[in-house]
Amino acid sequence: MSNQKVMALREKLLSRLEEIVHHLLQRQAEREALQEREIELEEEAQKADISRLSDQLEEREKREIEEIDLALHKIALGTYGLCEQCQRPIEWKRLDALPAARLCRRCAKQAEQTRSLLPLPQEILTATPLPQEYQGLDGRQLRQVIQEELRSDGRIDLEELKISCRQGVVYLEGAVPNEGEHQILLHILTDVMGLTAIVDRLRIDEMIWEREDRTPSPPRPLVSEDEQLLYDLEELSEDVFEAQEEEVPYTPPDRLQPERE
Repeated sequence: MSNQKVMALREKLLSRLEEIVHHLLQRQAEREALQEREIELEEEAQKADISRLSDQLEEREKREIEEIDLALHKIALGTYGLCEQCQRPIEWKRLDALPAARLCRRCAKQAEQTRSLLPLPQEILTATPLPQEYQGLDGRQLRQVIQEELRSDGRIDLEELKISCRQGVVYLEGAVPNEGEHQILLHILTDVMGLTAIVDRLRIDEMIWEREDRTPSPPRPLVSEDEQLLYDLEELSEDVFEAQEEEVPYTPPDRLQPERE
């Protein structure tokens, strides 16, 4: 499959991810408004039904996000488009219709007939252990090591780049100005640092760097572990799922930027 086709499918995956996050944010706001409103006793049953339906929808969409993350992970590593069962290329028409497809049409039909299940996306992402030098680090410490490596390299504009690490998986979000920096970033993470569990949600957005109101900010100075911990405790999470996992207050972002399989 040509790189142009892969990038087109990657764009589809990112757009769908943004759409899901937008819907989740909308439903969360609606649910909070419903909880704050004074409801008569006879309306309690209706409230419960609405909440239950919302929870079910969110679970389904969370699973879809995990499938998208796995596809983005494969694109970053150059393994996207291969059937997980037979290891043959998945048909272009199938990927065009289902960019997160994990099986070719034939293997998907066989799996449906035998009712066999694929491993969960998160199981695949977390299956590869971290390189020896990073084992034992928690997500915050691993993120700090990555940031230090990128600052030391000096070729990546970090102002619009957001990095988070959970269960040994590195999540890249935000934007970089061009595909060149994008590939340099992936090279540093995979070839230099040996990290392979990467979910690449980055956008290529040259326009951000052309805004008149955008003034480059100096690189954040390296800080001690205690100072970084204090900074992280003060920082509100902008991710729906990360906020739930880390039990910190949730603040909707100013503009949609997908994150969390």
